[in-house]
Amino acid sequence: MEVFETKWPDVNEHLAVELREDLYVQEELRQMDPSDLLYVTGEREARNALRIWPKSADFDVWLEARDEDARALLRLLPPDRDIRIEVDLPFGLKLVQEELTGVVSAGGTYCFVDLDRFRPSYTQTTTPLVRKDQDALERYPEEHPMDWEAELKSVDEGSQRLFGCWEEQELVGYATAWSYNRVGHADANVRIEHRGRGYGRSLLSAATKDRLQRDGVVLCHCCMEGMANLRTALAVGFAPLRETLYFEGRQKA
Repeated sequence: MEVFETKWPDVNEHLAVELREDLYVQEELRQMDPSDLLYVTGEREARNALRIWPKSADFDVWLEARDEDARALLRLLPPDRDIRIEVDLPFGLKLVQEELTGVVSAGGTYCFVDLDRFRPSYTQTTTPLVRKDQDALERYPEEHPMDWEAELKSVDEGSQRLFGCWEEQELVGYATAWSYNRVGHADANVRIEHRGRGYGRSLLSAATKDRLQRDGVVLCHCCMEGMANLRTALAVGFAPLRETLYFEGRQKA
């Protein structure tokens, strides 16, 4: 099977219709960094795709595998590096386990919502976050720290919006809303000690409504480590689009 290297959005010229119309596949194929590498199996009607983030310390890889030809993509991966592959169940994982040695770890669920499905819940007050709220955002506890200067620059430029919930002058949660290629994205985060009180639903509702005013569909990615995020998304109308896992390992000798 011949493998072709390509770029976004030219990759769609190679793909079968089922992949061109798959929201999850299209989301993963969009190159936010020009150094990302995209490969497909077949010059036309390809049903398998591979994306590599070469700058990632973990050597992150995403694989969409629809048939046995996907093995040719996996054999492009370096034999001497630890690799973390995001793959959907079950066929892709089967191929990965046959070609590499390693362990499976938690992934996530990609969800979508449109106007017909959307069921907003506003039990808590949400407000837009702007430049004057940067200090509060900088104090917000994050497992993976955010570059709030860059995030607020996007707000200033109008390409993104932030929403927050407050309690006694303290930011107890925030949500982000942005768009790419006519698809909206919304995410919400609430401090652990304030969860279970409707903050997450209110924030995700605000961010989702903001995007649905300009985009036909909104995506949300819920990590498996935080199932509360998935419950929140389902509660406001999101539906599961694709479940994924990570496989961490190396090429077999």
